[in-house]
Amino acid sequence: MNNQKHCEQIVLTPGSSLYYALLFVQPAIKSNLVPLIAFVKTIYQITMNYNEPDIAKTKLQWWQQEIINLYQSKPSHPISHELLPVIKDNKIPQQLFSEYLDGATLKINTDHFCTQKDIALFSYREFGVMLTAMCYTSVDTPSKLSQALHHFAYSLTLVDFIIYARKYHEHGKRIFPLDALEADRDEILLFSDYVVLAKAQYDKALSELDKKDKKELRALITYNKIKLKLLDEIKHDKFRVFDYAYQLTPLRKFLIAWWEKWSVS
Repeated sequence: MNNQKHCEQIVLTPGSSLYYALLFVQPAIKSNLVPLIAFVKTIYQITMNYNEPDIAKTKLQWWQQEIINLYQSKPSHPISHELLPVIKDNKIPQQLFSEYLDGATLKINTDHFCTQKDIALFSYREFGVMLTAMCYTSVDTPSKLSQALHHFAYSLTLVDFIIYARKYHEHGKRIFPLDALEADRDEILLFSDYVVLAKAQYDKALSELDKKDKKELRALITYNKIKLKLLDEIKHDKFRVFDYAYQLTPLRKFLIAWWEKWSVS
């Protein structure tokens, strides 16, 4: 399997949310995004599916060195080989990759995300940094979108907390405010609060964008919209996330992507 196919296999799984988020993206932009998303997914899997924290951190240390090698044009991993022309052609700063990996290590070390400040910082490291990197492939001035990306990242973080609540719990991480836990608030209400906040952050992100920005960020908007629609299903089922893994059907994901394609054309 060549390097391109390796990245596509990670990102473009038929029926997945990412598959439909990228379905109607321009081929040139898509070819740049796939290696970046493959890198993000690989790191995300390390931080979410570990049994031994030290082993996970060792893997992240390897990737820290791999990024250094990558920016010296000496990649060794299939994803890195695909990333090399992307970072060179789009002038993506090395700092973004390093900061993302620092945040991934901190994610493993952290046992709580209990205040809005905690979540805001975590969301920047978990999603915001690499969303910024991805913007270099399609936006003339990524810095102008920093506020919108902050809101998108915050929304996706809350979505992640809900969908993967069981995984966070297994790793001993608290995802709700301490004062709410101490007041013994009902868990369903806490999840409901996060749904409302996730949608509010998504709406704030959209309000920061003009039509051109929305077209350039179509993949991100579609992906976020699919995830929020999934939250509606989870909420309707009373947040049984500790019992089930939820997914929208491929048809529903396709319809969301199709609608988004025409709504910003």
